[in-house]
Amino acid sequence: MRHPIQRQLLIPLLTAQLTVVIGIAFGAVWGNIARTTAELDARRNEVVAVLQNARFPLSGTVLEQMSRLSGHHFIVWNPGRDTFSESSLGLSPKDLDQAEPQLRDALRTGSPLQTLMLPQGEFFVVATQSAGQPSDVVLVLTSQASVAAARWDAIWPPLAIGGGTLLLLIPWLLAVTRGWSRRIGAIQREVAEIARGNPVSPEPLSPRHDELSALMADIATMDARLRELQQENLQLERERLVAQLAAGFAHQFRNAAAGVSLALQLHVSRCQSPRDGSLDVALKQLALLEAEVRGILSLGRKTQSPHEPLLADSLLDDAVDLISPSLKHHGIRVDREPDATRSRVMGARDSLLAAVLNLILNAIDAAGPQGTVQLDIATNETSAAFVVRDNGRGPPPEIASRLAEPFVTSKPDGVGLGLAIVTEVARAHGGHLDWRRDGDWTTMELWIPRAQSN
Repeated sequence: MRHPIQRQLLIPLLTAQLTVVIGIAFGAVWGNIARTTAELDARRNEVVAVLQNARFPLSGTVLEQMSRLSGHHFIVWNPGRDTFSESSLGLSPKDLDQAEPQLRDALRTGSPLQTLMLPQGEFFVVATQSAGQPSDVVLVLTSQASVAAARWDAIWPPLAIGGGTLLLLIPWLLAVTRGWSRRIGAIQREVAEIARGNPVSPEPLSPRHDELSALMADIATMDARLRELQQENLQLERERLVAQLAAGFAHQFRNAAAGVSLALQLHVSRCQSPRDGSLDVALKQLALLEAEVRGILSLGRKTQSPHEPLLADSLLDDAVDLISPSLKHHGIRVDREPDATRSRVMGARDSLLAAVLNLILNAIDAAGPQGTVQLDIATNETSAAFVVRDNGRGPPPEIASRLAEPFVTSKPDGVGLGLAIVTEVARAHGGHLDWRRDGDWTTMELWIPRAQSN
């Protein structure tokens, strides 16, 4: 059975608040009642003490003045005549008809008289004697209605404060727990969607900078990072698949190319006619194919080829030499800037040569007949770059952001593995591939860490 967190928070907090507020309110009520009762008793005792010491005659006028001053009423009872002589209530003999039996019995027997019912209401009674009239009994009457009013005056302020406090606290507590519950529910839903692998739309952060806001921000960051990792894993899986596929095809190509190269070399050795250079071009093309195949095979090996210091300029020259028949065939002009710094990179020669060849071949295709390709070596403090530029139209906008992904190409007969292989080579060497469009030129830069100088 599910127990909502709002209920888990609300019930204990409400119970605690009700207990505290009600306890404080009733404690204040009890204290006020006790204090009011003590004050009433003290005032009545003072009046009794005054009467006991009074030596003036207790006439009706005197009793009325004492009643106005003290808030009590007085009846002077004459036991000898068994009737009252004076009163502050303005009573007539008929008014005491019902009370006389009760008065007589109490005064005759000496039993305490607690209350007395009169036409004006019910009164608490205290009997005493005055020093000025020792033969009479003076009854001090306290109205029960006035006592009840005094007690109510003592009760209602703490009850009103306690009730008002609850009226303010309960809605506030409901709002607070509802807000907590809603925000925690949003967090739970986001985490559940993340666990299912679904994209989430993060809840807007609360303006309050509390722990829940920080948790929601961390969940949004975690979701974004997980998606980045998913994309990275997907890209790595694609690159691994490309390497495996390429290595499988390259293995077959190498066997066929080796057979063709051997047959051509045998033909050249046996041929007696003057050579026209076509066989040299064929042999060079086979060497180019063999270099690319070796580079692709190096990606598919489970154990990485050992890295060694390589002269970047020399590696670029080797690539140009292998690609020279394609350059002549397409009428491509190559602007080659020698590397004055003689930079060395750390890498596997076969895979780096295959990557540079792929960049140059892509540039040749992009530049088109009679186009221009520029080759250069760039350096920074830690790396060197094989820079290949062409003055072709550049990649279409719809694939520009995915240019290095496997099987992404704008060529009708292309496979889309060239730049993917270059990217994998860069990653395997701890480098990276950058590209940009500079005016009419497309620039590709393969950055590889430089070798440490001895």
